[in-house]
Amino acid sequence: MDNDNWGGNANGANGFGALAQAFELNSAGTLANVQMAFAGSEATFNVELYDLGTVPAGYQAAPGNAPTITQINKVGLGGAGGVNLLQSGDSFTFYGVASNQTLQTLTFGDGDANVQLVTGELYVLSLDPKANADNTWWDRGGIPVAAYNTGEGLNADGVDGLQNFEGKTNVRDFDLAVDVLPVPEPSTWAMAAMGIGALVGRRILRRRSS
Repeated sequence: MDNDNWGGNANGANGFGALAQAFELNSAGTLANVQMAFAGSEATFNVELYDLGTVPAGYQAAPGNAPTITQINKVGLGGAGGVNLLQSGDSFTFYGVASNQTLQTLTFGDGDANVQLVTGELYVLSLDPKANADNTWWDRGGIPVAAYNTGEGLNADGVDGLQNFEGKTNVRDFDLAVDVLPVPEPSTWAMAAMGIGALVGRRILRRRSS
């Protein structure tokens, strides 16, 4: 099965097949939100954001080329590698759509309101369903390899790793956008503090669809 849904792999922490997207950033800042294209049935997911450190040599030959590393070991899922930047137990529910795609936006606040992301690091956003999600899709846009920009879709390998779709020859690239807020200059911190109460919402991962 082509794993843009969660039906093709029995691994993941809950045994329902975790999917993930590796990415890099072209500007540093505070994590604001991530946006994904979803379709299908309602499902609830644990969500983790792993910092794998400096981008490994050879991960991507040049912008516009597909990444060449197909195995990332011990990333969460019971393994020892990678640091989860989000609060333990963070989750969200996709409420499902009868047809077509919907934009799923995860907005970060409270305990995740000050997650700092930098350039030159390899990050992985992992979604692990809490129950069977065979009829839920994290869509791929079908873009050509020449349009890739450091992205690589991954699925669970055993209980402690992620790999490029069971060794499939073509790189998969899930629809994903990551928004960061620039770090304010020191002179702007006082003004920012005045409005911080209005910016921090209820616990993370509020859902907005469009």
